[in-house]
Order: sequence, then structure tokens, then C-alpha cells
Amino acid sequence: MSSEIYYRPPWTCGKYNADKHVAIMFNLLEDIDYFFEKEAADVIGYVLATEKGNAISVKNVSDLLQIAPISINNFFNKLENYGLLSFTPITDAIVDEYRNECKKKKHFEVNHNGPLEKESRTTAEDAYCKAVSEYDTITTVMFELTYRCSESCIHCYNPGATRNDSEKSKRGALKELTLEEYKRIIDELCDAGLVIAAISGGDPFSYPHVWEILEYLYQKDVAIKLFTNGLRLNGNVNRLAKLYPRDVRISVYSGIENIHDGITRVDNSLKKTLNTIEQLINQSIHVTINCPVMTRNVQSYTTVKKIGKKYNTDIVFDYNILDSMDGDVCATRNLRLSQDQMEVILQDKDIGGYISKDIPETLEGNKSNTADGVPCEAGVSMFCIKPNGDLIPCCSLHLPFGNLKKNHLSAIFSNSDSLRKWKSMKISDFKECWKHDYCAYCDMCIGINYSEHKSPFVAGENNCFIAKCKYDLVKKIKANAPLMQNIENNKDCDRELYRQYRKG
Repeated sequence: MSSEIYYRPPWTCGKYNADKHVAIMFNLLEDIDYFFEKEAADVIGYVLATEKGNAISVKNVSDLLQIAPISINNFFNKLENYGLLSFTPITDAIVDEYRNECKKKKHFEVNHNGPLEKESRTTAEDAYCKAVSEYDTITTVMFELTYRCSESCIHCYNPGATRNDSEKSKRGALKELTLEEYKRIIDELCDAGLVIAAISGGDPFSYPHVWEILEYLYQKDVAIKLFTNGLRLNGNVNRLAKLYPRDVRISVYSGIENIHDGITRVDNSLKKTLNTIEQLINQSIHVTINCPVMTRNVQSYTTVKKIGKKYNTDIVFDYNILDSMDGDVCATRNLRLSQDQMEVILQDKDIGGYISKDIPETLEGNKSNTADGVPCEAGVSMFCIKPNGDLIPCCSLHLPFGNLKKNHLSAIFSNSDSLRKWKSMKISDFKECWKHDYCAYCDMCIGINYSEHKSPFVAGENNCFIAKCKYDLVKKIKANAPLMQNIENNKDCDRELYRQYRKG
């Protein structure tokens, strides 16, 4: 079909870099993103400069970019085929119809043919980030809006969080940024190349101006990822749907109610969270379930797989339980899996970094780390902003580069000695790292190093423990030794257990 006028759908966003002639564009309802180069990117730049819902003239694009109208028309037809443009004005009825179409599709299984090949989210994002990678370019930022939360999870590593029912929460101790300060910071980040904003906490919906921030990011064409427990989204999903978040990550700890609720320390939290997930799925909002695996849910974490299958969601299992950013070490003492437990779950193909005797590559460890390599992407083009405005590499590494409440982003980039030193960091700077056989199996979370030692260069015990667990499992597989197959007996959640936790 040929048309002289097309319309930009409200479910699209993206970023164009005129200097590099590259662009990334998202179809947020289908959760697919595309990377463009050269003339195609320049055309996408024009599309993204058009307000959502407005018309785009083939002739105007052709005249501005000096590209033949037939080429523009052919390209726009392909964009329409992928939901990035529309032949007709977008009405509420069209949005509802498209949502229903997307609900019927299985995410990540759509096969695209032709000039616009479907890119995986990692491939498209990586391609764009690589193309624009420069010292002062920021593509992804996590906003920790608040450390306050509607749950009181026993493993929470945020400063001020409580680990037992007798402690007093200090989650609201930091003076949080105001709405106007956030808008100013978002403007600065967009000028620096912001593509994706991850909104987190605590729970972001415990921050009073979260909706205004989400709406502002949507207006600025930034793709939104949300990290939440979902409790305060109940009844507000329709409002969120109009902002087309790219992904909503919700924590679920078990399909067994007393275990999940025992971890969150909020009665009926599993029911409320699952209700929110169902509402999100009905609006064709992509959901990812996060499930940290710890001693309290290790026997029932597989029940979360059934929830993921029911709703057709992604699931991310994480066995790396972090200690608190404020120095509380009870999480690793009381909640971290034992080596025997680690041996069992590391044989689970649904666990990231699992070890399989049937897949030889998993037995070889990570050979890509070299002494001259960059050990962490955080703090290069990806950053985190604490509730008080501190700019840090990531949410698990509280090394401040400067404060955005007090300083302009460009001033921090120009004047911060800590940021300059961070960007020049190499693996060869690390003590003990990559000097042992088990180091090949280390995931190298520098945040763990810093949390334990207040230095990124000293190996964190938690990093080493997990690397050794993987290494020992590989040795057993190669020696054809018997492997642990069952999780040891573990008591169900009991709140009295958490009252016994003590700081230090």
C-alpha cells in the first residue's frame, strides 16, 4: 500500500544521533527494537522528531533529506509493517485493537524477513550503544526515586531497610530530589543521549511524583523500564498502559503464598502482585519476573516457573544475594545458598550461568576477560541516580561521581576525578582477580567488591564463593563424580526466624 501521509503511533519511542547517523526505535507494544544506520537512520530521526500521533509527509521528508519519494515510501511501508508507522490516524479503538493483536503473539518468537531484520533487544541496544560510545554519552540510567517501599523484604540491600520486625526503618532518611529537579536532570540526560530509563527504588510507586516523572519520560521519547513489587500498581495499570513501558519487572519469590509473603513480610502480597501481573498482561505490557533465590525459597523457587508459563513472561533467577549498602551483612550470613544448594540450582537450565555436562562451553568458564579489558560497563554509558541525586555507576555500587542536585551533568563529566579514574580502570588493577583457576567462573560484580571493602579492586568474598561453587561443580562433572540433585531440607518461612537476625 502506498500513501503520501503516515502517522507516528503513540507506542513508539527512540533516539537519533545525527553525528553518527545512527538511530534506535522501539515498538513498545510488541517489545521489539530496531537499529538503523546512514540514510535509514536520518529518516528515523525525522520520524522521532515528529510528535506522537502527528502526521508525517513523504514529500516533506524527501525534500529535507534529498531522498527520492519512492524510496521514502517503500521504507515507510516497511516501518508500517512493523508497527513503527501507521497509514491512518491513531484512535483509541486502533490502540485497543493493536493491543489485542499483540496479546496473541508470543514475545521474542516473531520471525521478520526483509531489509528490516528483527533485532533482539540486546543486539539492537548494543549496536546503538557501540555506535555512539563516547566519553560524554549516556544511553541508560536507573533512577532510584526513593528507598521507601510497600514491602519489607528480608533480603533488601537498600540503605535503611529493615531485616527483622523489631528494627525501625530508615528508608526515608535521604532528602529526595523534587519533581522539578528530576525534570531538569532528565533534560540534561536526554541532551547527553539518554535512550532507556529504568525506574526503581525501593518501590518507585512509593515516591509521590512517580507518575509525573513517567509521563515526562514518555514525552521525551525515552523507553521506560519499571522495577516494582506491583502492589501500588493495582488499579493503576490502565494509566500506565498509556505510557507504553517497555518492560515491567516484578519480584515474585515463590508460588507458595506463605513463602512469598514471609519474604516480603506483607500479608497477601503474592495475591496482589499476581493480580497486577495479570492486569499488565491484559494490556500487552511486557512483564519480566525477578526471582532472587535464597535459603527461604530455594525449595520452592521452581513454582515461579509455573507462574511465568501461565502468563508467558520472562523470568530472571538470581542466586547472588547482596549485603546491604549500609553495612548490614546478615543477608549473606542467613540467606545465601550453601555450596550444596548452589550445586543443585547451577544444574537448572533456567538459571543464568548454569553448568551443563551436555553443553561443553559451560565447562570452560569465561575466557574473554583479559588484563587490558574493561571490567564493568556501568559508569561508562550506564549510570544510576540515588534518591538524593548522587550519580553512581549502578544500584549495587554506591561510589559517587558527583551530585546532580548540586551540579550540572556536564560539570560532573568534566570535573569528576572519581569518574575519570573509574573510566580508566582495567582488570589488571584488581588484586587477586584472574590469578586463580576458579576466577574463570567469576561474574565479577564490582558492587560486591565495593560493598565489602569500600574498594572496587579487592575481590569480594561473595564473588569468590560463587566462582568456587561453579568451579568445583565443573571439576565434579569432568571427573564423572556424583552430583547433588536435591535441595537439603529447609524450614518454611517463619517470621520468628527474621526477628532473630541482628545487624553485623
